[in-house]
Amino acid sequence: MVFAWNASLVVALGLPLLGGLLPAVARDWRWILLGVVLAEGGVGWLLLQVWPPAMALSLWMAGWIAAVFLGLGQSHQWRQGAPLPTAWGGRLFRFTLVGFALVLLALHVGRAAAWLPETMGMVQAWAALGLILAGVLHLAMTQHPFRVTVSLMVLLAGFSLVYAHLEQSLLLTVLLVGVTLFLGAMGSYLLFGPLPEAGP
Repeated sequence: MVFAWNASLVVALGLPLLGGLLPAVARDWRWILLGVVLAEGGVGWLLLQVWPPAMALSLWMAGWIAAVFLGLGQSHQWRQGAPLPTAWGGRLFRFTLVGFALVLLALHVGRAAAWLPETMGMVQAWAALGLILAGVLHLAMTQHPFRVTVSLMVLLAGFSLVYAHLEQSLLLTVLLVGVTLFLGAMGSYLLFGPLPEAGP
């Protein structure tokens, strides 16, 4: 039991770093996608502590399938010679902005946790709020379909971690799985479209 708790602690503390900082500093779309895949896997691990295994694993797999959809679309654009999915501002600026936001969250996570379900511990509150904050920040810094979809997937991962403590119904799981798969499919569809004439 001690090992499981330590593993959950490491996963929860690393989630905002993987879902927030890795997409902020990475230029290669494959590294950005790896951050999303690892964040989805970490959320699935934490959901196993709250939900029945079948429900948690279904959402876990939906996140990975959506990431595969997104990777297929971006791979298609990459093979067609499209520009890499850049974000607003330089890499150092994005890293500083997301890092500063996570430091502020770490200082005030106790106050923020008062607005969350009582069953959420401080560690899970940090993971959920960190992912939500990172997703919102990335969403504000880009207009490229790949990065926008990545931001929405990170944001949804944090939201699902919060909502899992409010509701544990099969309908909620189906809705979250459907929205996750829809995000991946829609992002892939936009990437399979014609290449833009002037940059991302």
